Amino acid sequence: MVLFEKGILRDVSLLSADLRALIEDGYHLFAGHPLSIPLGVCKCNVCCSDEDERSLAKTPLRQVSSRLLSEYTNSAHGYDEQSDGHVLRHFLPRYFELIALNDPPHYGQLAHCLMRLGTADYRQNWSSLETDFIDRFFDALLREKLADLRLTHWPVGFALTYPIDELITMAVLGGGEIERLLRVWDEAPDPGAAAHLATIALEKLTSRNGVMVLQSFFLDAHPEVCLAFGHFVCQRAQAERLERAFHTLDSQPQLQKIVSDGQAFLESVSSGHV
Repeated sequence: MVLFEKGILRDVSLLSADLRALIEDGYHLFAGHPLSIPLGVCKCNVCCSDEDERSLAKTPLRQVSSRLLSEYTNSAHGYDEQSDGHVLRHFLPRYFELIALNDPPHYGQLAHCLMRLGTADYRQNWSSLETDFIDRFFDALLREKLADLRLTHWPVGFALTYPIDELITMAVLGGGEIERLLRVWDEAPDPGAAAHLATIALEKLTSRNGVMVLQSFFLDAHPEVCLAFGHFVCQRAQAERLERAFHTLDSQPQLQKIVSDGQAFLESVSSGHV
């Protein structure tokens, strides 16, 4: 589980103008979905309390905290379009805003934030405007976070702080299309996209039946996604991309080392030494 306590963006103005505008569009697009109790949440002793359910229903949407929305995330089991569709649509813009602000409404865990969206079968049940908006949000979020080059200092060295693999996992479990997401990554600017690529190569790939795949227990039910991810990272052109990015990072030696190590790893894969 990845916690974001040190990386929360307290002000939406810290996001790019494109992502801010998209989130605002989401509030307008999904505005016609009012709430009423019950919200379709589990009321057992470890799920949503009556007090939290009332707070979810009465709190202005833009003021719903990550902690409070987590109660919905973790207590809304199953999905029925007739009874749950309006509730999920109502909360979705706030989900997207909190996720963009590195404050995911799932007790700090990013990958599972949008599981209910994934079970909604929205590509069949929702309007084309809503479906297109979700795809565009995933695109914009990925581009934004690929530019996040904050570092965390571990005992073994430096690593990128933002978990891009969990963002991809969250999007896939939320109904996003892996081919589209990887295309966005491929077209994203360096050195950010390259540095995150190197991090995935170094930390998140494993060999399965002689093929490199993304290692993720979150995606056990989606082996095709893990395979596509591994193929994307291990393309021969990616080592060349990392080499080019390396030469732009002379003033950032910690990032330069990550990129260099990633390049060496991918070259080893290409030569059959991994």
